[in-house]
This record gives sequence, structure tokens and C-alpha cells, in this order.
Amino acid sequence: MTDPKPYSIRPIEGKGLGFIATRSIRFGELVFSEPPLFTLPTASQGLSAILSALVSKSDIQKKQYLELTNYQSQLHGLHPVEGLFFSNALPCGNNGMGAVAAKAGIFLEGCRFNSSCVPNVGNYWNEGRGIIEFWALKDIEEGEELCTFYLVGFETRAARRRKLRQSWGFECHCATCSLSGDALKASDERRTMLSILMEEIGNCGNRPGEGVKKAKLALRLTRAEGLAYPVVTFSYDAFQLCAAVSDLEHAKAWLREAYSGAVHIRGPEGAQHYVVWLDDIEQHPAWGVGRQKMTLEGPDE
Repeated sequence: MTDPKPYSIRPIEGKGLGFIATRSIRFGELVFSEPPLFTLPTASQGLSAILSALVSKSDIQKKQYLELTNYQSQLHGLHPVEGLFFSNALPCGNNGMGAVAAKAGIFLEGCRFNSSCVPNVGNYWNEGRGIIEFWALKDIEEGEELCTFYLVGFETRAARRRKLRQSWGFECHCATCSLSGDALKASDERRTMLSILMEEIGNCGNRPGEGVKKAKLALRLTRAEGLAYPVVTFSYDAFQLCAAVSDLEHAKAWLREAYSGAVHIRGPEGAQHYVVWLDDIEQHPAWGVGRQKMTLEGPDE
């Protein structure tokens, strides 16, 4: 029987508390889920709103909140209660890669995940269930630390470290940030190119063939960097380019690729909207918006 709790939360040198795998975990496995202590809209996250949200909580819950790590008060001079919120709140909805979640929540255990620039766990807000879920982004061995990514993007190591110091008060020494020499240069070049490709693909509406080729290059670079979450983004971009020129065969292939990636990093419920389009791609808003029909490329070509 599979252990329903494949982790323990324990002290990690130089990091405070963190999650450690207590057995091997499969890519796409649900690692952990938790309801929020409370959530607040992104536009209303000041001290008074936080205090109001805490009023109804039990004494034990208030104590647990006050025992969370607080680096924001020292970094930005915030009231301790406010600093605790901004040090630990997690987005409840799509966040990063151009998106901003409509609200954020406090998760007394979920906030204990530390950061890595090549994360092995990804968090997903399950709106229907009102819980945050953490899914394995790759196969994980027993004893490995389970880490999410505090920054969602493709910055170089220097830029990532600068942002992490400014926003969270620590210098990252994850596997990618610990690279040196040619290996570090190659990683920085891949991430820089991914940032460029993301913008260029979005501007390829009138050049769909070029856009698909750029998406395929982005996927190769993404996998070379050991990143899972951008696979869905770039596959969906390629799908929309194929759909725009009414290339049904390749649109389906790319959408299946996006769906498979989404299932693994968000779970079946987090991938349901892809299923809707798979059943009837020609109803997708991008279908046929191009000036002419074309045959492009699929993910395996």
C-alpha cells in the first residue's frame, strides 16, 4: 500500500523547516494538499485585512501563524503581522508567466516548502475544492528535499539571486544556482533564450510556421534545463498556432501534449479545460482565425 504521506517536515541546515521525501515519489503524483487558514484578495492585503481574517481563528491557529518565518518585516519594515503574511502567502490561482492570481492564502504547512530554480514540486490552487495542491514535477528519490519555485520566469542566476535576496532575503544555492564555469554559462544562455522565445512566439500570429518551430526549440531548452511547468505553456502556444490555420491533426497533437503536461503538474482537475477543447477543437476561439489554411508541424516531427 502506498504511504499516503510521502514527506516529513523537518529542520534543514541554513533553511529552517522544509519538506523531505520519505519514499520515492513518481512524476505527476500528488505530494501534499491543504486548505488555507485564510485567503485575501490581491487588492486587499493590508494590515487591517490580515488582522480581521485572524480574529475568527482559534488560539492555536493564531499561535501557528505567529510562529511562521518572517523576513519581510526586517527587509521592508512591515508590521510583524503583515510581514508574516507577505513572507508566507501563496497564490491562489495562476501566477507568474504574465498572470497574477486574484488572491493569496496562508497555508500553515504548505508555506514550509523551500525554493529551487529547478523545482521538483509545483503548487496548484484547486478552486473547486478550495485547497492548494503540490504535485511532483519529476521522479523524486527518498531523502530529496521537496522544493517549489518562488520565481516563475527565465532569469539568469545573477538576476534570480538578486530578486530572491530583495524579496525573500536569501541567496539561492539550488542545483542550478550552484553550477559554475561552462555549465552555468549554458544554463544562463538557455534561460535567456527561453525568455526571448516566449516573447517572440507571442508575436508569430502572422508567421505560424515560424512560431511552431520556436515553440519546439523552447521545449528542447525547457527540458534541457530540467523544468516541467513551461512545457504546458509552449505546447499550448503551438496548439493555438496550428488551430489558427485550421491544421486539425497537428492542433490535436499539440493539445494532447499540453494536456499531458497539465495532468502531471496540476492533476486531472487542473487539466480539465484542455479536455473540453480536445472534444471539439473547432470551437476553440483560435480556430480558423488565420488568413489561410496551412499544414504545420506536430511535437514529434
